[in-house]
Amino acid sequence: MPLFLVTCLCDDGMGPRNFRVVEAPSRVALAEAMLRDPYRWYDELERSHLWDEISRRWWSPEEWLEKIDVSSIDCDSRYQLAIREITEIEPCVLPQSSGGSRSQGPLTQDD
Repeated sequence: MPLFLVTCLCDDGMGPRNFRVVEAPSRVALAEAMLRDPYRWYDELERSHLWDEISRRWWSPEEWLEKIDVSSIDCDSRYQLAIREITEIEPCVLPQSSGGSRSQGPLTQDD
């Protein structure tokens, strides 16, 4: 099943409270999950000013996804909500040592 990065960002950048990695069949399915259980997404919807929108009318998942896709940042109080599919996960490859004094063992907190 695909993974999606759901972000709710302002000009402050990314922090632990403004992103989620969610497993879902599609972006449309994720939008439908938001519509069916908006309280689970309250923080993201409130910060992006979409909380009022979700309760004002009935939305199809496709319409809701379009609404999310046009959300934007106002550099003050409104965050941008976005859903992006993670299409590639890159492994962390450490460069090989060229004979230095460092061991090839696992990284430690001091590394």
